[in-house]
Amino acid sequence: MIEYSPIPLEKRHIKKAGRILCESFKDNPLWKHLIPNPDKRENEMVLLWELFVRYGIKYGRAFVTSKNVEGVSLWTSSQYAKMTFWRQFRCGGFKVLRKLGVGFLKRSNVVNKTLSLAHEKYAPPDHWYLLQLAVDPNHRGKGFAGKLLRDFFAQTKKDQKPYYLETGVKENVSMYQHLGFEAVGTIIIPKIQVKMWFMVRE
Repeated sequence: MIEYSPIPLEKRHIKKAGRILCESFKDNPLWKHLIPNPDKRENEMVLLWELFVRYGIKYGRAFVTSKNVEGVSLWTSSQYAKMTFWRQFRCGGFKVLRKLGVGFLKRSNVVNKTLSLAHEKYAPPDHWYLLQLAVDPNHRGKGFAGKLLRDFFAQTKKDQKPYYLETGVKENVSMYQHLGFEAVGTIIIPKIQVKMWFMVRE
């Protein structure tokens, strides 16, 4: 049982948090499409996830399970849910996106457009958005994901805002439902045939 509370994610945690996110998503069909070269995928994904972590720190709320960083959660308010080029630039994104190349940008634009349209359709007007959630594969099944989410719910209860997320992992849907989320829609991303679930917790 996890008895301690998550702590704010700091700059010293960025690399480890990025590595955990990479390990969690490197075999995900969506990310295989975005970075198709298996020889480059891991190194490029680490850079990209570190960008996500910096974005969460700068434009939202970012947490790790403990100083040992067994898991990480990244949240933003709906105001900053869209990772615009300028916002990414301010988080060091220009260097990262240049490294990933034009092909990645074209593929990600298609995916981002689809997810943005779904976000507009399914998310409540003013909400907290779960940008990313991941637990180190060596620590799964120990309650870390639930602890990260429940702690954030407790911290933000006074805001009286709903929570929104999307997931492309079918097995995660039941976990989120157990934590109070309701599936409000699904979509198949064009060309790659990846199914996404969109979920809201009031």
